[in-house]
Amino acid sequence: MSAAINYHRAGSGEPLLLIHGLGSRWQMWNPVLPMLAAQREVIAIDLPGFGESPMPVPGTRAGVASLTRLVTGFLDDLGLDRPHVAGNSLGGRLALELAKAGRARSATALSPAGFDNDREAVFQRLSLTASVRAVRLLAPAAPLLVATAAGRTLLLGQARQRLVDSMLA
Repeated sequence: MSAAINYHRAGSGEPLLLIHGLGSRWQMWNPVLPMLAAQREVIAIDLPGFGESPMPVPGTRAGVASLTRLVTGFLDDLGLDRPHVAGNSLGGRLALELAKAGRARSATALSPAGFDNDREAVFQRLSLTASVRAVRLLAPAAPLLVATAAGRTLLLGQARQRLVDSMLA
């Protein structure tokens, strides 16, 4: 199963696939791309449905297994058998899944998703669902809200706190 995946390719050497986390895109790797591309052929992707990559075909089951198959198909399309793989959050989980499937020469997982217990998984789903609903409701007022520090804290507090927590971990 292959998918049209948007990607950025730079450098030369052993290939390194970079996979972003949930809600992100390949550009999240911009701060480290020059250093990595000096030593490797770097392929930074937009996962299906993120960034400039289209959604998977209708009927594609959501989840890590489907994303792993789609990324594996992308690797096949590029003729890459076992690149080094690094990912953050959801991308870290996918890096581990690719390694488990024998499709990664090495895997680096930064804060990989999927190592939660049942209560944490329920909280995460509820939190994401509530965040999506809140953003949709507040979208018309967003320009006014982000104009103040209090508004930015209200809108971005959860994301900012998770970023700070992951930096301190």
